[in-house]
Amino acid sequence: MKKNYIVGSIAAVTLSGMLMAVPVMAQTGAYMPPAQAATHTAAPSGITKDQAIDIALKQARVTKKNAQYLNAYQDYEDGRPTFEVKFYVGMTEYHYEIDAVTGQIFDTDIDMEDYDMDFFDD
Repeated sequence: MKKNYIVGSIAAVTLSGMLMAVPVMAQTGAYMPPAQAATHTAAPSGITKDQAIDIALKQARVTKKNAQYLNAYQDYEDGRPTFEVKFYVGMTEYHYEIDAVTGQIFDTDIDMEDYDMDFFDD
């Protein structure tokens, strides 16, 4: 059984001054390209935002207590619903893109912030 996404719209003004409707997901306010808004259907179930956070923390081997500036939101990547999960531990930034239907991690980015190469030059 497939369900259609509830798609809302917001008014936007183009650079030429034209007023147009921009399709967005009603639940999150995330932009959805018009072609996807017309044809995209959802899987019958998926993961929650809290489950996406748990998946990312488990993959990073970080506890929720140690994650700083923990942020997660629903988005779309290549036409599929995703959760973006981002947090910091010390000077390390963790960023995960997780499939909102299956819970599979399909992109990981781990960066050291304020990395100073001069520290290692002798």
